[in-house]
Order: sequence, then structure tokens, then C-alpha cells
Amino acid sequence: MLRVLESGEFIRVGSSEVLKTNVRVIAATNVDIGERIAQGKFREDLFYRLSSVPIHVPALRERRSDILPLFMKFAADFSFKYHFPPVELTPDAIEKLQNYSWPGNVRQLKHIVEQISLIENDRKVTAKALEPYLTSPTGSNLPVLRQSEAEKNEIFQRDTIMKFYGIEQEIKNLKAAIHQLAGGDFSVKPSMQNAYNEIPLDPNGQPYQIVRTTLPNEHAAEQPFDDSVIVDDNAVAEVPDNGSSSDRTLASIEKRAIVKALQRHNGNRRQAANELGISDRTLYRKIEEYGLR
Repeated sequence: MLRVLESGEFIRVGSSEVLKTNVRVIAATNVDIGERIAQGKFREDLFYRLSSVPIHVPALRERRSDILPLFMKFAADFSFKYHFPPVELTPDAIEKLQNYSWPGNVRQLKHIVEQISLIENDRKVTAKALEPYLTSPTGSNLPVLRQSEAEKNEIFQRDTIMKFYGIEQEIKNLKAAIHQLAGGDFSVKPSMQNAYNEIPLDPNGQPYQIVRTTLPNEHAAEQPFDDSVIVDDNAVAEVPDNGSSSDRTLASIEKRAIVKALQRHNGNRRQAANELGISDRTLYRKIEEYGLR
């Protein structure tokens, strides 16, 4: 880029032929380039190659004599575009425009003229009619204040708490699904409810429909639980459920429920997660936690 700006020459990648450009480069910015150069955020050599003919354009609030001509120009443009008579300003409206701070500069003026051209029935705009269009998003025309570190920390802490709350809800939903798959009548216990005393919801935002479910081999003879179960997307190994107390821990039930769900959906993790009422992310974390592949 520096070579093109300096001499107008460049070489294509993989070529040895020097080519010439025939372009004019016009660069614009609304930031303090000197400050950016001092901060190391803009190359000084690039700046001096670009600034051969620098032109400083003051903000609209610094050239108030341009406000009325620009307003009339935009009004004529939108009159032609929308086939309406052009809007005009009363003396008090002109004074109000010229005393406004224009934080959005010329672009804001253009958008305001377009809004007035489309909305106002009276083509003669007064200061009172103009007032609603000159409000800033912050409700003040004062310079925008920087966010304090305390406010940033407060927002970060709130976002962190909300993330943990979402994870906690996913865990509660998974427990509800496990108890449902484990069989027997199930009613939501206080420990299964969240801080707001709500019943866990499924991915569609609806309360879980609890039904009595009996897993195969629930009362089969006792046999050791196979912790080396392998689950993949093509072939899902069967997990025994012998009903012994050692195999009825929450972790073993949870693992068995995940494997059973994967079996029913031929290893499709998204469908299995939907059945269990948990997110894909939670299911992937559980698969890693239990050593399933």
C-alpha cells in the first residue's frame, strides 16, 4: 500500500512485472489521527503518504451558516424523491436548528429533513413542530460520558451471574429428565425448583410432561455396570440397567439416560439433547465427563 501511494506501482503475487495505477486516493476520518499515531494504532508513514493535500472539514455545529442551505438542499431532494412539496422553516425554526449541537453531524440533518418531509402535513415547519426531531438517543445534547470502571464491573458481574443461572437451569432440567427416564411416579421436589419456585422447563419453554417410564431390565439380576461404554454417532453401545443400589446413583442414572437417548436417536446428539431437555452444549459436556465418544 505504501508503495502504491508513493509511486503508483505494484507487482502482482507470483509475477515480476511492475504495473502502474491510475487512481486518486481520497481518505477521510472523524478521529484524531495524531492521537492514534501516538498510541501506535495508526502507521505514521501511511499517514504522511495519505496527507498530501489535507482538508479539515469542521463539524456542522462549528459552521452554523451551512445548516440552512443544507436543509434547503435536502428538502428539495426529498421533495423530488417522494413527490411532496418541499418543507420550509419559520424564523424560529431556523434559529432552533442553528442552536442545536448536531451530534450526528450532516447525516443527522439529512435524516431529520427526510423524516419531516414524510411525516409533517404542514409544509411550513415551526420550532415547536421541529422539537421532537431534535432529541438525542440519550435524552441530552451533552457530550457522551465514558462508562466508568465500576459500571463495567457491575455489568460483567451481572452477565456472569446470568450465565451461571442458565447453566444451573440446564442441570435442573437434566435431573428432571433423568428422574423421568428412571421410572416411577415423579413430582417436582423443592430441590428441583429454581430460585423463583418455577418448575423446570423444556427447550420449548413448556413445563415437563412427567409420565411413568420403566426402563428395560429394571429388575434384572445384579451385574456390574460397564463404565467403559462407547457411544459414537454410528453405533451406540447398550448400557445395562440391573437396578442395583450401586448403579442407581445420580451419576450412573444420568449416564444411562444420556446413552439411552443417544441409542434412540442413532447417535444424533441434537435430537438426544432435545429429548433430555438440555442444550447441545450441556450434552457435549456430559459426554466428555462420562468418557463417551
